[in-house]
Amino acid sequence: QNKFPAAWENLIQSLLNHKDMTMIAYGLRGLQANFERSDFNNFPQAFRLLSPIIQKPDSSCMKELENLVKTLINLSPTETAYFIKQSLSISRSAETTRLIKRILPLFSEKIREDIKSSINL
Repeated sequence: QNKFPAAWENLIQSLLNHKDMTMIAYGLRGLQANFERSDFNNFPQAFRLLSPIIQKPDSSCMKELENLVKTLINLSPTETAYFIKQSLSISRSAETTRLIKRILPLFSEKIREDIKSSINL
């Protein structure tokens, strides 16, 4: 992943686009490993890769997805909040709303209220 970032991104993208939920879960775990690197700072790439999964999550991958979002909140709560608000404005999925409600307590009160007010949670 360090030596060949484009190849790594392509691999993760192909896993996340797979029809098999097991493969998608592997893609989410790969993203998690990427986020946990000390030099991670590519939030636009992370959000681009996660966006389709967040907008239509499958319940079988919810644990991995929740862990990813928790990690992103720890790394950059403000950028993650913006991504969450965008995702909720686009998604019509009850699973997305459920996921966001579960991770809301991880944000500061100010950010949490901003998310709630902007999307009527």
